[in-house]
Amino acid sequence: MAINYWEKLEAGVTYHIYNRANGRDNLFVKDENYSFFLEKWKKYLPYLDVYAYCLMPNHFHFLAQVKPVDSEALIAHIQSQRTVKSQAFLKGEIEYSEYLEDQFKRLFSSYALAINKQEGRHGALFQKRFK
Repeated sequence: MAINYWEKLEAGVTYHIYNRANGRDNLFVKDENYSFFLEKWKKYLPYLDVYAYCLMPNHFHFLAQVKPVDSEALIAHIQSQRTVKSQAFLKGEIEYSEYLEDQFKRLFSSYALAINKQEGRHGALFQKRFK
């Protein structure tokens, strides 16, 4: 049986989420990069209950469960995003999983831009899509 590393994220389901840096690069170069990444995680992904995580210099792991969108706080957060995907989700045009994937992309892009600026580097920091 083949494993689907990119299944849709569903509310109530717990996932092992991980990704790594391209090549021999590190995701976390300085000590403060770890806390910066976690701050970005909280900003973009309050839709997940995190049970455990491990941040290594060149990769990370999270054990997290997707929250259902049934609280005023989560709906208010989605409304505050004001992105094309958030508006499409609120209108029922896309599924929750597609919105969550967009939030992951925003997290990774935002973090990569900051690290690229910090380190004077260019190009993709993360390897492909998260799993």
